[in-house]
Amino acid sequence: MSKRKRTRVKNKPSGRLLSSRHEHETDKTKGPGHFSTQTLPFVILSLVAFLAYANAWPNTLVWDDEVFALGSRFSDIGMTEIGQFFTDDVWAAIGANTGIYRPLFLVSVALDFQLFGDWVAGFHLVNIFLHVLATIAVYGLVRHLLSPGNDTNPACSQIALLAALVFAVHPIHAEVVNSVFNRSELLVTLGVAGGLWWFLQTVDKSPRKAWGGLGLVYLLVMFCRETGIMLPVITVVVLWIVTPGDWRLRLRTCLPVFWLLMPLAVYLGFRAHALETPLTFVEMVSSAPVQTSKRQGLPILGLYFDSARILPAFTVWFDAIKLMLWPHPLLAFHRPSATNEWIALISQLVLLGFAFAKLFQKKPGLFLGLAFFYLSLLPASRIIGEFSTPPHLAERYLYMPSVGLAIVLAFGVSWLVQKLSFRIAAASILPVLLILTPLTWARNAQWSSTVLLAETDYRNGARSGHNLETLVMALFKKGEVARAASLCDRHADELERQWYFAVNCGHIYASLKRYTTAERAFGAAMKGSEGRSPAHFYMAIMYLEQNRRNDAAEQFELAIATKKEVFKKEYLEAEMLMRLYPKSRGKLLEARNHLEKALLLEPQFHYARQRLDEIDEILNSGIRQNH
Repeated sequence: MSKRKRTRVKNKPSGRLLSSRHEHETDKTKGPGHFSTQTLPFVILSLVAFLAYANAWPNTLVWDDEVFALGSRFSDIGMTEIGQFFTDDVWAAIGANTGIYRPLFLVSVALDFQLFGDWVAGFHLVNIFLHVLATIAVYGLVRHLLSPGNDTNPACSQIALLAALVFAVHPIHAEVVNSVFNRSELLVTLGVAGGLWWFLQTVDKSPRKAWGGLGLVYLLVMFCRETGIMLPVITVVVLWIVTPGDWRLRLRTCLPVFWLLMPLAVYLGFRAHALETPLTFVEMVSSAPVQTSKRQGLPILGLYFDSARILPAFTVWFDAIKLMLWPHPLLAFHRPSATNEWIALISQLVLLGFAFAKLFQKKPGLFLGLAFFYLSLLPASRIIGEFSTPPHLAERYLYMPSVGLAIVLAFGVSWLVQKLSFRIAAASILPVLLILTPLTWARNAQWSSTVLLAETDYRNGARSGHNLETLVMALFKKGEVARAASLCDRHADELERQWYFAVNCGHIYASLKRYTTAERAFGAAMKGSEGRSPAHFYMAIMYLEQNRRNDAAEQFELAIATKKEVFKKEYLEAEMLMRLYPKSRGKLLEARNHLEKALLLEPQFHYARQRLDEIDEILNSGIRQNH
């Protein structure tokens, strides 16, 4: 008999970042219950995420959505109209040049109109569904980061589930989920988290497929929202940490990231072509001279680097972390930070230093989460961007960065599991879920009405021009004109600082026949360069109500003269003719010609198309009456 040689099989390193006493062998999960065990977390996450936002689909549009989701803009959409989304500003329909380019997001809203028509509750349901998908993507990414070599590890699945549940119910996400316009953040987070999860699962087995697919995802997320531009950097950071081996192997693994320069170049090319005048928005919102001594960058893209923004950005990041840990108060418009800049800077440097120290100790969880948080938040920090807008906190900016919070939380829970037990770790998360979910319901309820939302923010201290202008106009549209006017009276000092608030108040005063007060409000708006045209326009309408036709004509001419964009000049010419000569067929035909020129210059301009339809209806009505 020949002796059998005994061989010792060496275990290959799996590269796992988590080792738990609750870990089981992978093959033990196979069997009749394997399918249900693997899918149960997805079912739980879907139910909990939907439950957290079950009251977030009213059949109404709120805040920016009232202006953005104009029905006729997206109705009867064909391939030509969809193509126009790739050639213009996201706010082109209202004649604004904001420097924001999100064509695939516009396509998604157009599809909503094809599916739901005027039933806008369906739009909100789509947002909730996207939030559910984003939550699942966060779960999958976190689970892979906990154990990159073993995605079926039950302990990792349970821990990732707890972290993703917090993401699912966190009230910081209420603005994004409730707002149709902010769906872009849902899309980009789904693309980044889901794309990175798929990439990390694929890159070892099929690098070309992984990098090729990631390039496609990268292009799509940038077409949804510009914050997706950080995906390559996030990918390199994560890939460097989860890849076993020395720095040379990690470098070779990460080098194909340069392939992503191709989709980046495509995106920047489309964006530069679509936004032919990237500085218009700077001129539009800035009523004072801009300090240009520290500007550096690429003006052809409308992007600049301003070193003076770095320290204020640290205060925004500090406040963002605080708000995610303690989500109160939640506001549509946050006030300028009261945090000391140096305290914000030093505290975050200490936190990052601690994360680096843990990284060198082979405990990368804190570093991974913070890296995801800061890299995701960087594009919205205004360090690089349109230099007229300073760094500021907005909750819609925090949806994707909060994935970093989920990563940190997951590794924190894994530490509890290793030190104590899974039951204790789960018990520590349960109260968090029970506290956060009612807060999310309450915030969803506030987002059911523009008046309710703005009044809630007002009570919580948001009494700046942005929230005031929203509140007074919402009250005016609701018919509560006296309340709107009283707010204008109470905050008369804001008229000089916020031209849009001044224009709204002037319009409200005029409706109450407080003409002298209205003129003062319009005069305050005219002190800002961008407020002149709308102030002159609404003053002209006020004079028409007083039968002061000559004064009205003069104000219309001033409104036209102060507009810079040719298509807006054409539109205002038509408005003047329609309002001064509503019964003159010749003048209406002249106005129609101006509107056609405006639409030729800006095909998406909704207001011009709307007025053109009104003229055609008037002219056709006159023809029918003659017959």
